[in-house]
Amino acid sequence: MEVTSGAEEAFVREWMPCSHILNLIPLRVQNGLFSNELCLTCVDAVSEYIALGTNAGMVYWYDRKKGNIQRLRCEASTSPITYVKIVNTVDYMVGAGNEAGQVTVFQIPKEHPENVPDSLKPKVEPKVERYTIGDLHKSKITAIEWSKNGMRLFSGDKNGVIIMTEIDFYM
Repeated sequence: MEVTSGAEEAFVREWMPCSHILNLIPLRVQNGLFSNELCLTCVDAVSEYIALGTNAGMVYWYDRKKGNIQRLRCEASTSPITYVKIVNTVDYMVGAGNEAGQVTVFQIPKEHPENVPDSLKPKVEPKVERYTIGDLHKSKITAIEWSKNGMRLFSGDKNGVIIMTEIDFYM
């Protein structure tokens, strides 16, 4: 995969298979005593990251620059992820909707620029925060959209219900 430079920086072109990403994801997932085949169910991307939803209630967060992958586990880990959506704001926000109608929001802190002095960097590394929005949808999530500033999350389900959730970064 090649990212062009200059004015087309946000444009991504596919020039080769993404097997290097797929090789980082296990083929099977352990579920108690049994292991099940892991399938990718949905995808969203921004210029720096790719979010991949799975049938095991997890989202894989791939860093395009470093080439590493991080596993983000939803609260309802038995329900397949049906939709993922990323927004780039103060932090990266990932909305993941599942088959049971639950929406999980992951707040992923951005890295500090290299030119920031160590005295201004936080002493403790910020961690990924997880928030679960449940009991609002009664059927499978079919759409998620963020406002441009990441303060509002719109989720839609199979029954045509659309819910707006306000996100308060300071709470």
